Amino acid sequence: MLPLSRALADTRAALDSGGIDEADRCAAWLVEAATGTTRTDRIVRPDRPVSADEQARLAAMLARRLAGEPVQYVTGEAAFRRLTLAVGPGVLVPRPETEDLAEIALDELRRRAAPDASAARVLDAGTGSGCIALAVKDEHPAATVHALDVSEAALVVARANAHRLGLGVAFHRADLLAEALPEAVRQSGPFDVLVSNPPYIPDADAPTLAREVALHEPALALFSGPDALVFYRALARHAEALVRPGGLVALETDDAHAHAAAACFAPEVFSGVQVRADLYGRDRFLVARRR
Repeated sequence: MLPLSRALADTRAALDSGGIDEADRCAAWLVEAATGTTRTDRIVRPDRPVSADEQARLAAMLARRLAGEPVQYVTGEAAFRRLTLAVGPGVLVPRPETEDLAEIALDELRRRAAPDASAARVLDAGTGSGCIALAVKDEHPAATVHALDVSEAALVVARANAHRLGLGVAFHRADLLAEALPEAVRQSGPFDVLVSNPPYIPDADAPTLAREVALHEPALALFSGPDALVFYRALARHAEALVRPGGLVALETDDAHAHAAAACFAPEVFSGVQVRADLYGRDRFLVARRR
């Protein structure tokens, strides 16, 4: 019978040979998902036998990863802050940078003095897997959290994550590019925080993306069309209508468009408009406060 340690070593070697980045970490995720084991099992029980069924599952998962499918889709889950979220081809794989965007929203909620903190209302626009909305609700349970997405497939995943985690987030189907958001969203405001990781990659930049991203992650969540700023102009319009005076807008962007996106937020409507860097020093986040 194949021991767990050998399965891990063989998987790592196959990933290395296939040119997969972070082969050690990826191998561990695949082996754990295929066998139902944990990191502790790998340390304490390296000789634990891997059954024929588990080997077959591992082989199928390894083949998918070697074909370029994101490991999170292969295993069916992704870590985000304190949460483990179900993910699949209908939703963007949550990124570490987006954890920092959630932290900006949470910082705003933490700084609010009672009783305002308990009454805080948050809108996550373009929720995908629900990662930001669910992290906010998990770490600031007193907040009322709403989330929207144009993709029904994404909303199915987000609602399932919320149900499994026992987190009360209200989800809405809505198109950010519409002139106005649905009445159910408007009636849920005004919001103290509007947070969003919108599509911001112009179609012309598609060839620059990693192959596994371009081929497997949803274009609806990645690409803005010909105009990289179209969603930022829409978010500025919605924020003017839906965010209360003094409320915060926090958005993810990239260093190629961050300052142009900031210019979408008119100074007569928003104060303190600024671009913030991520941990790697790249312009990544746009924050503004509703006057």
